[in-house]
Amino acid sequence: MNADGTGVKQLTKNSSVDAYPSWSPDGSKIAFTSNRDGDLDIYVMNANGSDQTNITSDDPASDDFPRWSPDGRFIAIETDRYGGVSAALISPDGKLQATIGSVAYATFFDSWSPDGKSLLVDSNSGGDFDIYRYDLYAGGPLQWSLMQPKIVSDDNAAEGSAIWSPDGKEIAFSSNRDGDYEIYVMNADGGPQHQITHNNVDDIVEDWQSLHDLRNPTVKALTSRGTPPKRIALRFRAFDNSGRASIAITVFVGKRPYGYLRTGLKWRRGGQVYTAQWSSPPINGQLRFCAEAYDPSGNESSRSCARIVTS
Repeated sequence: MNADGTGVKQLTKNSSVDAYPSWSPDGSKIAFTSNRDGDLDIYVMNANGSDQTNITSDDPASDDFPRWSPDGRFIAIETDRYGGVSAALISPDGKLQATIGSVAYATFFDSWSPDGKSLLVDSNSGGDFDIYRYDLYAGGPLQWSLMQPKIVSDDNAAEGSAIWSPDGKEIAFSSNRDGDYEIYVMNADGGPQHQITHNNVDDIVEDWQSLHDLRNPTVKALTSRGTPPKRIALRFRAFDNSGRASIAITVFVGKRPYGYLRTGLKWRRGGQVYTAQWSSPPINGQLRFCAEAYDPSGNESSRSCARIVTS
């Protein structure tokens, strides 16, 4: 649905429980939990609800709470395939990549860092539930045996629900150190810690509010066709997590920039093809165009180029 609550669209329809949706970073896919096959499994579908696929069907255990990594490489899940609750990373096709921590203890996945290079879990491996950080190596298979957890917060109380701030500098978490769960904030390295809520009921961290958009939009130029001097529809895909993006297009003849156009801020859905009309003059030579996307916060995508096939 839209941010104002309008335009609600139902994506799944069955008698089972479908829950905990998580967007892929490019907005084209959604991971979610469903028990439609008898146990809890992780499913992935297109953003419009099509092609709903069980990616953990080979696992007879319960797999739950998917959280897509910001770089799109992994989906973090919680699973009981080892007896107790364990956190694990799977690839978007459902293949197990790594378990997080020792399966001899309960480990719950909390959150990804904004850049996708680290993650937070809470685990009782130290006797009570404390918050741990794992740093991932960029690219290639995970060498999990080389990744030692860094304890971020450790006291005699239960701590969890640790969520990174949008800029990656702070972590909000919940702790029952004063008798009931309250919300605390600390630096990303674990200190100092400040108590935010003070009352007699349990307060559990859900998320941070973004003060501004930190994620770049994406754009993919697609091969387009036309006949100069007629108008040519330049095709592209674009997405931004805000839902809106403007597209700047440069048309080249060979290596020489020849024409420019820019769309206004418009709604952009992951996976959908859009067009921008270019009024081409009579011209000979090899044509191509390059597109860049800009979101309302001024974030810019990388450039994507494609051929213009003329006839």
